[in-house]
This record gives sequence, structure tokens and C-alpha cells, in this order.
Amino acid sequence: NTVFVRFIPPKSEITRFHVEEIFSDIGPIKKCSIIRSPQNVGLGYGFCKFVSNQDAETAARDYQDKVVEIEGQTFTLTVELASHNKQRENEQKITRNKDSTVTNNNNDNNRDEENVLLLLQTKKKTSRVMVRNLSFHATEKDVRNTLEQQFGP
Repeated sequence: NTVFVRFIPPKSEITRFHVEEIFSDIGPIKKCSIIRSPQNVGLGYGFCKFVSNQDAETAARDYQDKVVEIEGQTFTLTVELASHNKQRENEQKITRNKDSTVTNNNNDNNRDEENVLLLLQTKKKTSRVMVRNLSFHATEKDVRNTLEQQFGP
């Protein structure tokens, strides 16, 4: 019930809230995430997990090559059903890369960067924030905007 989303052209300022906004018309969403580099820069792709498998299949079918506008910039979406096998393949690549030895220093540096990126893609990061004593008039959008301004996306 998860879809992989790539933004073309990639832009590091895209947040999980943008992804959530794009796919919210399809059905209820459990979670959206954007993959980031070790320097915390968005890599232009991420995942959107729907409550139902049917909604994920609809998103993959209907939003493939869809053109969307975010903050005045136009993007083409590449959307496909995410596979847990891909996550396992990435973990296996990391293991193989660690086991193999390379004599060229440049290749070692490139391989280390690939390992870090693959590891970041396969690790699950979750955070929960509890906010109390809010006004009854505060909307979810107001709270998100305030938190993003204070702490970043």
C-alpha cells in the first residue's frame, strides 16, 4: 500500500507535506516521507503510504507522468508501487559492497557514498510530536506551518 514518487526535475525543497497534499485526493494517507542525503538535503523522491492497497494502486496508475505545480514550479511525477523486495535488494547491495575490496581510493569513496545513500533509503525514520494546549481554532495546517517555520520541514 506504498508508492514510490520521483519528482522531475528533482528539487531539494520538496517536503513530505507537498507529497501528502498531492496524493490526499486519492484516499486516506498513513505516512509520507522524502529521502534525504546525509547532509539533510532532499533528493527529489520519496514514498507515500496509503491506508488501503487499492488507493496505492490508483495513485500508481493515475498519477504516473502527472504534471503538478509546487510553489510556482512545475514537476512531472514518476509514480510506481513500492516493493519491499527493493528494500531487501538495497540491503544486499550494502552487504556485498562491504564484503568486496577495491584497490582504487576513488572507487572506495564512491562506494562509501553509495552505501550511505542505500542505508538511508532502507532505514525507517519515525518521529512523533505531541502538541498540547492548542486553541480549538487552530487547524492542522496552522500547526504544521508554525512548526516548519520554527524547526524546518
